[in-house]
Amino acid sequence: MIAEIITWFQLQFQTNEIFAGLFAVSALGTVLYALRAVPSLLWGVFLSQYTVQLQVLNTDEAFDWLIEWLGRQDYAKRTRRLKVSSGQSTSRLNEEKVPEFILSPGNGNHFFRHKNKLVWLERTESENKTSGKPKETIKFRVVGRSQELVREIILEAKKLVEEDEYIKVYNWAGSYWSNSAFRLPRHKESLVLKEGQCERVLKDIEDFLENSNWYSMRGVPWRRGYLFTGKPGTGKSSFALIAASYFKRPIYSLSLNAVTDVSLVEALGDAPREAILLIEDVDAAQASVDRKKGDKKEDLLTTSGLLNAFDGVAATEGRILFMTTNYPEKLDSALIRPGRVDLQEEFEECDRDMIIRMFLIFYPGEEGCAQHFADKVELSKPSPAKVQGIFINHRTLDEIVNYDPTT
Repeated sequence: MIAEIITWFQLQFQTNEIFAGLFAVSALGTVLYALRAVPSLLWGVFLSQYTVQLQVLNTDEAFDWLIEWLGRQDYAKRTRRLKVSSGQSTSRLNEEKVPEFILSPGNGNHFFRHKNKLVWLERTESENKTSGKPKETIKFRVVGRSQELVREIILEAKKLVEEDEYIKVYNWAGSYWSNSAFRLPRHKESLVLKEGQCERVLKDIEDFLENSNWYSMRGVPWRRGYLFTGKPGTGKSSFALIAASYFKRPIYSLSLNAVTDVSLVEALGDAPREAILLIEDVDAAQASVDRKKGDKKEDLLTTSGLLNAFDGVAATEGRILFMTTNYPEKLDSALIRPGRVDLQEEFEECDRDMIIRMFLIFYPGEEGCAQHFADKVELSKPSPAKVQGIFINHRTLDEIVNYDPTT
């Protein structure tokens, strides 16, 4: 059979010029088509074997570092393709230190030199079907097989952010962490609590951060959870900014009313290890868990899902968790057991000593007036927020001396 087919082809080549011509053209076309792929193939081999690529998605905190780093490079001042990123959302900040926007190289390919080496930057954007935020990717390529330059770029970008004085605040936006605000650092002396309370909690956090080996050697999860209780305005959330400023860490703020079991695990997993995770009004979230019992299972945040996210096998090591509540008695006992909540701190309303210390922050050196003011407001047991509000509305010493709490 095969021999007959070969004989037929030989006969056609010898006697049929049209057949022979068509066959030759087809063969030549096939060869030319194959040759067209050679440059692309060689280029692919070169990229895979002789370049180093760094890829970063905008779902990672490092993306923000690199955008800010790119915005400060000389190339960003020369390129004609730019993209603007919002630098901040808090108008109170010093604009010289925190720019209102960052101009960085836009979508497409860019080539620039860094430390006398050529860097190929590719920035792309695509639709994100799971959220309203577009999916962005930046890729760095350098010629050679050494990772040294791309590692240096990452370290430079990270150091640039760490040297900034402001505190970044992130909020969970359904499927990613969104940088929602920049806050000026707040010194611990500006928050008036019970004598020594602020220093004691900061020392506890410091001991935790410095003793990772102690946890590792004993097989204990390296995590620390804090529950801050007290009435509104007593400084629970303010302490999170104090701690973030003291340890130079970002705040990742999460509302449990807006998450499910799945998205909560995703949120905690995506929060970086060096972040302070803040969950405010955790008692309200507990009520939400109870209310959702009739909803579809995939839309639920269940009690078991909440507990597993906090200390399950996927829980992040090195995590600092702050939870606040106005009603600790409403919390499930399993939520606040040791291991999930390692330290509970009650933030109290102002006593006489706290009132006097707050007064002297706003009106330094006026001890006599501070005593007189404390006499007026001490019995009402005001919150620190209320006392601060009085000072804001009575900015001069004369106004505060004549303050009448009954009016």
